[in-house]
Amino acid sequence: MVVPEAFDGKVILQGDKLQSLGTKRDVKAHHQRTGELTNWTDRMYSGMPTTLIYPVYPNNLASTFINSLENWTQPQVVHLMLPMLCIYIALLIAGYPIGLSLLGALAFGLSTINIGNMVAAHSTKVKAIATAIPVLFGLQLLFERRYVRGFLLMVTFGAMHLATNHLQITYYALLAGLIIALVGVGVLIKSGKGRSVLKATAFAVIAVLIGILPNASMLWSNYAYVKDSVRGERILKSAETNSGLDRDYAYVFSHDFLELGSLILPRIVGGSTNEMLGKDSESYKYIKRTGLQGSRISNNSVVVPLFWGEKPINESPTYVGIGVFCIFLLGLLFCGKVLRIAFGLVLLGYTVIALGDNLGFINELMFNYIPFFNKFRAPSMVLGLSVGLIIWIAVDGLHRLLKNPELIHCKKKQLIRMAATVAFFFLFFAILGPSVFDFSWDYSTQTHGLGIDENFKRQLVNAGDPAQMVDKLLEAFRSDRASAMRSDALRGLAFLALIGLCVISILKNWLKPYQATIAMGFVCVIDLVTIDTNYTQTAVFEKTRNIRRFFPQDEADITIGRRKLAYDRVVDLTRPVMQDARPSYYFNNIGGNHAAKLRRYQDLIERHISKELQLVKSASKQADVPVLNMLNTRFLKFGYGPNDYRENITSNGFAWFVDSIAWVKSPGEEIEALGKLKRSEFAIVDHQFKNELKEVVDSPSEFNKIELTAKSPGTVQYLATTDKTKLLVMSEIWYEGNNYWKSFVDGVQVDHVRVNYLLRGIVVPSGSHKVRFEYTALPFEKGEPIAAAGSGIWILSIFTSLILLGKKDV
Repeated sequence: MVVPEAFDGKVILQGDKLQSLGTKRDVKAHHQRTGELTNWTDRMYSGMPTTLIYPVYPNNLASTFINSLENWTQPQVVHLMLPMLCIYIALLIAGYPIGLSLLGALAFGLSTINIGNMVAAHSTKVKAIATAIPVLFGLQLLFERRYVRGFLLMVTFGAMHLATNHLQITYYALLAGLIIALVGVGVLIKSGKGRSVLKATAFAVIAVLIGILPNASMLWSNYAYVKDSVRGERILKSAETNSGLDRDYAYVFSHDFLELGSLILPRIVGGSTNEMLGKDSESYKYIKRTGLQGSRISNNSVVVPLFWGEKPINESPTYVGIGVFCIFLLGLLFCGKVLRIAFGLVLLGYTVIALGDNLGFINELMFNYIPFFNKFRAPSMVLGLSVGLIIWIAVDGLHRLLKNPELIHCKKKQLIRMAATVAFFFLFFAILGPSVFDFSWDYSTQTHGLGIDENFKRQLVNAGDPAQMVDKLLEAFRSDRASAMRSDALRGLAFLALIGLCVISILKNWLKPYQATIAMGFVCVIDLVTIDTNYTQTAVFEKTRNIRRFFPQDEADITIGRRKLAYDRVVDLTRPVMQDARPSYYFNNIGGNHAAKLRRYQDLIERHISKELQLVKSASKQADVPVLNMLNTRFLKFGYGPNDYRENITSNGFAWFVDSIAWVKSPGEEIEALGKLKRSEFAIVDHQFKNELKEVVDSPSEFNKIELTAKSPGTVQYLATTDKTKLLVMSEIWYEGNNYWKSFVDGVQVDHVRVNYLLRGIVVPSGSHKVRFEYTALPFEKGEPIAAAGSGIWILSIFTSLILLGKKDV
């Protein structure tokens, strides 16, 4: 289990965590060394803002509180305990007993969705979901006219939620909040309590505003950046949509209908793509006997791709727990009517979102017409919020039942039908499931004509393994997938029986209410922990001081490191260039890993960089790569040995003067013309900058010289010498030119222009001149004073609410 490792001073190093360490190393080091927040990095995608990479906002007390927890103890301890603590506090403030609040907290914190996010190092997602749920609880309480309790939850956790800076979870929470508010308004109006609508709405709006204020600089920065990222408006007219993500990209991590069953049957579609199985599994026996894929075996276990659903990868199932689900069904029978309607509609909406492209036209309408819906990908993450809502319904219904056990007699038939339905579900997959499905991992068959299992076979056969042996290995995988479905279904029946026994004990008065709560809590915890362990035992824990060993420098890295200059960029072709940020740990990287890269850079990747990288890989000699050249891609790494790299001698360097300007009238013309670039012959400039370049001499120079005299994240300085007034082009990314990036010639601020679709260019008069660029994130600078004042208001609001709460039951 994760707890001993987390409390032993270790952190999980996996996936996104490693990527994050690579992306922010330079700006974090600069901040620690100088105390300055640069808000710009040179290490990813040739340069980009750090708005969503290294978000440090000193005057945001909500953010400081969460960060202090992580600094005070190990991050994994926080990520394990914070969800429990948030739900526990929320349920207590909502008025539930300590025992039920603790049951809800354990059920939420130990849900496999939460543990899976933690093990995958999705720390921001964990914190965002944990803090969003109490906000929704608070909103519901406001429309139940429990104003102080609702306001306290909304204002306290609202600011902390926004501070986690996970826009997608915030967006899904807003959708839920809208449904809860509409139901609440409808109920109050129908019951003749129109004034209460205004009061609840006022409290909600004030709570939201107070939550926003400490996060002013962060939210302002996000808003300013997103419009220029892949989440914002498209630039090229030929694109299918005007803004947002491509639909296929956005929906790639959708749940299919069968995978929804993993909420109560964890391995209905196999669980994980790296599932650990014991020595009794068919995969272990076959690999042990033949040696094929022998690296998958460790001690008496084997790690295999047991998942076979409609995704390219899956880290863990979205298992809420059969025990928790059974209590949720109880809750649906006995919880408050308004709560059942409001949260029931939200859960239905979340299920629709999670299904993504598998719901066809419904999600197509949502993607095209609901504002901002097309800005986000991986819709299945919404199920993390669903768990919190399921738990509140479960706790509320169980609370009412334990207060009045006689209610169970009124709902006995419904209980029997529910139990029979769930039992039938498990029996179907235990008995018939293994014969109904073929358990092949067919993902990508429609798009690429080859499923993942078949692609796996092709790779092994191409590597020299006999096709017959590979076929039998795949048969072993399929056999274990079927066994996992059957065993989990039988296991589900056992836990269903245990929860049923607890309910009967209430009906027969065998157990007192608090004893029944303890018994149900014990069943839920055992259920969840036994499943969670499947996914924590494959996690990589490491002492923080040893993190560097996960970024090993091979001989090629060392050689490049000795030869490169500070401004040179590197392409590591041994990795997926545009999805891997680990090379950024040591080098200025033309690639990286970020879901919100700059739109112009994404356009460049799609139109030129991807093609040029393929050309570089296949060329036996120096390839013609004008776009890589203009990005100053100096070194190309092909392998791991001391000579497994190539120096790109045609790279343009950090800056260069051009002899002439090629004017274009549209972004499409501009980006297409990049394929014909030559270093010093011409630059491609949009006609909108014609007035700024009217003094440029459009003819070759006899003498040009450019030196880089200083460079750090957010600052670059040159000494430029030329015999004519010329356009100087730099291999630096254009972003908010003359707004955030300001330019100076000999200390005097002047405007610069966008060149070659996304580079910076500046007019340099004849003679020798100092040219300097400085980055100032204006939203950050202007937002921090607001955040400071807002943090004070936030703290004052919390203390005032606590005082009022202590005086009367509201």
